[in-house]
Amino acid sequence: IALQSRVVTATVHPEGIVVVKMEDRGAKNMFSEALLEGLKETFAHIERASAYKVVILTGYDNYFASGGTKESLLSVQKGKTKFTDIGIFHVALECKLPVIAAMQGHGIGAGWSMGMFADIVLLSDESRYVSPYMNYGFTPGAGATYSLTDKMGLDLARESLLAAQQYAGRELKERGLTLRVVPRMKVDATAMALARQVARFSRSRLIGLKRQLTANALRTLEETYRRELAMHEKTFVGRPDTLAQIQNNFHQEIEPSSPVEPQQPAVERSNASVDSEALPAVTATLKTLLATELQMRERD
Repeated sequence: IALQSRVVTATVHPEGIVVVKMEDRGAKNMFSEALLEGLKETFAHIERASAYKVVILTGYDNYFASGGTKESLLSVQKGKTKFTDIGIFHVALECKLPVIAAMQGHGIGAGWSMGMFADIVLLSDESRYVSPYMNYGFTPGAGATYSLTDKMGLDLARESLLAAQQYAGRELKERGLTLRVVPRMKVDATAMALARQVARFSRSRLIGLKRQLTANALRTLEETYRRELAMHEKTFVGRPDTLAQIQNNFHQEIEPSSPVEPQQPAVERSNASVDSEALPAVTATLKTLLATELQMRERD
């Protein structure tokens, strides 16, 4: 599909499947102006077109979507904007076609919430998912108090929102999450297989069913946004303590924590020539063992 955007692409596959890929590498798929405009352009095109049946929304490499930029958070803190001004978080819910969120990479804050608004959600074993709002000193927004509860269940969603801690996809699966969680390398293929299953049915029936399934959610979301904005007035807008926490903690969430590799064993100096040859092999072995244990690729 020909788009103006340089960071969002849309590819049409047989059977009426559209794959929308977010790839703002400079911003690591934070909600930059370029990414927001690209998503708006793409979903506006999907809304106008008449040949599509199902949408797959995905990211690139290790990133699905990384939430708001630091500048956007500071703008809300200063009272210049509200998170609802962006209007992109529930784009998957609002789309008239079924949307599959193939969250192959990290989902952070509003980026995780956006994915959870999809009709079908896939997570990856290796990726990290986090709602960091409380780490910044303010209560959740972007509809996270609805989307996470809807997809994860009340207990796990509350823990995520209250504790603001990261979870690997496999951890969520072990905690009983009913969403599909698969190895990152299988997310795309799994999403495409699901899309083909959905695309067997007529476009009109899919649109009708999507409308029926989301009617209550759209009504509930209006109240959710109202409550989240009201809490932001108390915990976010104009608060210097929140400003300080954003300044101190923001970068930590953009780079989800990875396990620390074990320290390299000490090398006997008397055998320096032999050990120097063996060291690369030892390091490679340790990396391979660690990657296998954590179900990650070595380069991650």
